[in-house]
Amino acid sequence: AGGLALRAGVLVHPGLAVALDLSGMTHREDRVKTSQTLAAITARGWVAPRLWLEGGIGLARSSAEYDLTVVNVVDKSENVLGGLVGVGFEVLSTRTLALDIGLRGATSFYRNDVRLYNAAVTVGVSFF
Repeated sequence: AGGLALRAGVLVHPGLAVALDLSGMTHREDRVKTSQTLAAITARGWVAPRLWLEGGIGLARSSAEYDLTVVNVVDKSENVLGGLVGVGFEVLSTRTLALDIGLRGATSFYRNDVRLYNAAVTVGVSFF
């Protein structure tokens, strides 16, 4: 799957940031395309000078698109509760820029106890 996450936030304390995180992942296999998006409020705290942990909660939505040759069928979910957790390390850190690598996981809670999970290895660039 491929994904993209965009984040905008503010440092509320020297070791704690609060942000709005918008992320999405898409996977296509044969004639089926699945995707999931998440809009969450997150908190990121530094537990060491370059090591951070993050978590957040928000709204998730998923969709599946089936190409049946004659017709395309699209199935979209309602907005549901979702959450994410992550850990990362800043490989490069200056006063105005950080380059980090991380591991991130997310889940969402759909009707009938259906849960979707995704995990990603991330490369991030932050501007201050």
